[in-house]
Amino acid sequence: MGDRLAVPFSAAMASAQADGGKQTDFSSMTRQEMRDWVNDQIRSGNMTLDDSTPFVTMTMKMPVGGFAEVDAATDGERIDFTQRARSGIEDARSRNDDVTAKLLESVLQIMQR
Repeated sequence: MGDRLAVPFSAAMASAQADGGKQTDFSSMTRQEMRDWVNDQIRSGNMTLDDSTPFVTMTMKMPVGGFAEVDAATDGERIDFTQRARSGIEDARSRNDDVTAKLLESVLQIMQR
């Protein structure tokens, strides 16, 4: 899985750096802003739908006791997605899930550039 993601992720990393000349601030985004960024990456060819999965997964929010996702378009909560990725890596490692840990490490690398 890691080799398959190497080229698209490197393209996304380059795009994250050159995103209109401005650095994307993944440490304070709404879920909708993250989804918009991911969609821009897909539209520009820098990321495939498969490659976007870990990013989109991090944007999901389920209410306690609810069955439907909270609408990202109306949720103004700002999230530190870099910390969310770090927490996901720690959680994956605690479960000995090397595949997820490596995937999230790649995601974190994209966000830190």
